[in-house]
Amino acid sequence: MLNAEVNSKFTSAFTHSAFRTVAVVCCCASAILLTGAQQQTASGPTAWPDLAPLHKQLDARGISEAALPTYLDRLRQTHAARVREGDLDHLIFYLLQSQAFTTIPAIEPALSAKALVEGFELKEREAFLRTGAANVARVPEGVRARIGALLRALGAPSRDERILYFGELVQATFPQAAERANGLSREYLRVMRFV
Repeated sequence: MLNAEVNSKFTSAFTHSAFRTVAVVCCCASAILLTGAQQQTASGPTAWPDLAPLHKQLDARGISEAALPTYLDRLRQTHAARVREGDLDHLIFYLLQSQAFTTIPAIEPALSAKALVEGFELKEREAFLRTGAANVARVPEGVRARIGALLRALGAPSRDERILYFGELVQATFPQAAERANGLSREYLRVMRFV
């Protein structure tokens, strides 16, 4: 009986180990194949023949060969906007919490969002939660102080990778230096609406 239990455990462990190995091999093979496919399409734009296995699904969604380039452009723009918005989300969380650029106390995003929303009158709160519309004057003083500190840090020489990256992001998003504080305030309001 003991021998059967040991044999069963060994078989189970071996099967689990073998399954994991097969899964890893399949993942690696998929990654290699996908990389090859990406390299092929990276040499030029995706064309209708590249999507032959998907023609029925595309046709069902009203995407024809003639409409494909416009559809793909719109998709790229949408994805780029989502990535940019995610980068700005990250910037706002960094702005609120990081001690790398200021000694002003960090601000917990969830508590900041709660205080912001609770500070609105009922109609203003409903409008803000529904549409995101709010005056930048509603941004709390502590947040405005941290925005100012971040902008000063972004304007100073630095070797900090985050500061360099966020500096480029802020310059690209708000090309006019005079608009950056208000722009970051608007981004703060947008992010707090979803926290």
